[in-house]
Amino acid sequence: MSFLGLNLLQWTALAAIAGFLLAASAIATIIVTVLVTRSDRRRDDTRREQDREWDSDRRREDREHDAELRRQSDEKWELRRRDEQRQREDDDAQHQVVIEFQPGGPLSQPQRVVTAADAITHAIVVTSSAAYPVKQVDAQVVHHTNSGLGIVPPGWSFEPPAIQDGQVRRRCWAHVSAQLHDAAPLVRFTDRNGNLYYSYLGHTRRFPQNTSWEKAAADLDVWIRTGPKPDEPTP
Repeated sequence: MSFLGLNLLQWTALAAIAGFLLAASAIATIIVTVLVTRSDRRRDDTRREQDREWDSDRRREDREHDAELRRQSDEKWELRRRDEQRQREDDDAQHQVVIEFQPGGPLSQPQRVVTAADAITHAIVVTSSAAYPVKQVDAQVVHHTNSGLGIVPPGWSFEPPAIQDGQVRRRCWAHVSAQLHDAAPLVRFTDRNGNLYYSYLGHTRRFPQNTSWEKAAADLDVWIRTGPKPDEPTP
């Protein structure tokens, strides 16, 4: 028996071939679908991983930014604290230490031959509060010359300090020649924190350690005559 020139066996073969091709097509479709699904899944996984990395990077950057802001805030606070502490220390040095330049000498001169050239003419008196201890107190006599400032030693050392009514009084005798013009004492001392100060004509300023008498006198004299620079603190 035949149909369209094909017998049953041939039709059966064609049907089998068609079924095989259909099955192969289905399998191919499944394979492609699986591959596409896997590819999409990998792409999605990659995107999620990238998103997680981006989120992690943002969080890390945010943490670093917050840490930097805290560090800057801490630095500003520390600088402000140091500035306030320095200002308090400088205010104490300015107001807690009083310097007097008194004419006259002791009732009795030292037991030696006293001449007009070495007689005591003045007393340099440094008074400070007992609650504000100072140390390494010393003094020189500053005077004006035609070429600037001159500095001469007073001729005597400070006597041991005397304490009375909560005040510490230190006295140094001095010989000031009548030839010296505008003579005045320049006093040096350190506070309880070891800060070095020079005081001249009522103006007290902090100076770096090892600042010489000449340097301190010149700087204070310029400040007194011209005032501070815009970026310079008031002594």
